[in-house]
Amino acid sequence: MIRDFRLLSTPKAGASAQIRISNSISTADKGMTNSTSKNRKLKPNINPQKLSPEKYARLRAEAKAPYRGLRKFIYVAVGGSGFIGGVVFLAELAAGREIGTALPNLALQIGVVALMVWLFRLEQKAERNLKGK
Repeated sequence: MIRDFRLLSTPKAGASAQIRISNSISTADKGMTNSTSKNRKLKPNINPQKLSPEKYARLRAEAKAPYRGLRKFIYVAVGGSGFIGGVVFLAELAAGREIGTALPNLALQIGVVALMVWLFRLEQKAERNLKGK
């Protein structure tokens, strides 16, 4: 990479010159960058580190879908929390206490549970599609 320094003003006695720095890549550097990026593409079936097939498959799956296990855990945890909240608000409705506030809260908890179930199913579908390829 070549840096281009240009003098913006002439320095006066006791004053420092302002210098503009621009990062410019010469055409030779551009060509070199493009050629090395083409050469670095690895074939998908090559195991460069000579790992066991199981470990290599697990690492490739994690690289294609990072944090899938964490996302699924969060979906289950938030869905469980919504289910517990739904049971609490359903009990409040059954007891007849504060119906005006319990009904919207129950609807919200049901919505949270439905959203988490939908997101969990999307993750499972994506995982099945990934394994099928």
